[in-house]
Amino acid sequence: MAKPERNYTLEAVTYQYNLIFLAFLMLLSVVMWSAMPLTLAAGVEMIYLAMVPGTEVFQRSVENKYRAIEADNERKKLESRVEKLPLDRRARLEQVMNLIENTRANLTDDPENMLSGVESRLGAFQERYLGLCEAEHNYRTLMNTVNEGALVREIAGVEQEIKSASSRVKRSLEERYEVLVKRLERMRLVRDNGSIIRNQLATIEDTLKLIHESSLTMRNPQSVSTQLDDLLSEMQIAEDAVLEAESVVGSNDSRLEAFERELEEATSERS
Repeated sequence: MAKPERNYTLEAVTYQYNLIFLAFLMLLSVVMWSAMPLTLAAGVEMIYLAMVPGTEVFQRSVENKYRAIEADNERKKLESRVEKLPLDRRARLEQVMNLIENTRANLTDDPENMLSGVESRLGAFQERYLGLCEAEHNYRTLMNTVNEGALVREIAGVEQEIKSASSRVKRSLEERYEVLVKRLERMRLVRDNGSIIRNQLATIEDTLKLIHESSLTMRNPQSVSTQLDDLLSEMQIAEDAVLEAESVVGSNDSRLEAFERELEEATSERS
């Protein structure tokens, strides 16, 4: 990612200690009823702005400040996402995050630096794991709002109506029946994929515990890397299930609404 453009001169002007210095000299000028402190302030400020903004130390401190701000914003976003999860999933998420941090701490003590790539992959893992937790919660919520039995009965009712309907009404009913069946298939696919995600999350958590235990002994550093590769493979399976379910859930029911309106019109004409 390209380094953002910074106005280091402006950063130097608004630097906390520079503002304190200028405020002090302005106050001193008022107390002394003399322009000398202001003249001194102008001279010192010119030298300060000519030298400080271009120094590597100052620029590094500015970048560190913005990195800290970005990290704080990311932390707040993370906390906001976590708060939306149910308490049971939030507790498991906290356990996983603690395991990751402990594992990363163990890997920093690797004297031969054999696991430098593993540490960075663990960092990316946190975001992906949280995304899976959110998806699992969303599917669980969705399934709680759908009554499969009622939908099955509605399909059976439409099927019976088709047998005694006129030709025009029958076409509308058949189209409605088709859409209702697709809704049922969609619901069952979401349910199955939600189960896949839950099972994969449990497998991911168990594998992460194994990686953490391996990082404690460090007897076979390469096994830690292999276990993490297996972990990411398990995560990919769950993420594929999320994508499949989202593609299905994303389809709307506008066709069903149109068929219902058409059916009402046909029924009215028939009566």
